[in-house]
Amino acid sequence: MTSRKKGDFWTALNELVSIPAELLRKQDEAAARDVEILGLLKTLKAHALGDARRDKAMSKELDALKKEVEESGTVVESAVLLIEGLAAQIREAAESGDPAALEALAADLDRQGNKLAEAVQKNTPHQPSGM
Repeated sequence: MTSRKKGDFWTALNELVSIPAELLRKQDEAAARDVEILGLLKTLKAHALGDARRDKAMSKELDALKKEVEESGTVVESAVLLIEGLAAQIREAAESGDPAALEALAADLDRQGNKLAEAVQKNTPHQPSGM
């Protein structure tokens, strides 16, 4: 019986010694997972910052595009008013039967058309391909 108690003692002692080793192994695994999680969090943060920068740049581009559209709308409205005004003047000159008024109107139309063509060319960023 003494040998049995002695064997139980050594078995118990081995089990007690293996517990800290097992705890250390589990602690090392947890630390490795923590490092992995920290790396993933850093990656997510970098992506979020990149997305924020990209969003900010896109917002600036969108604001610039909106401004261009508004300016373009103003130019188009001005051209429409010019054309409508010229059409009214042509009708009035035709009704009056005054050839000099028609000639003056034709000259004004040429001048305004040239100004419009220059403005369009000046504000066109590039030539279409094939031209």
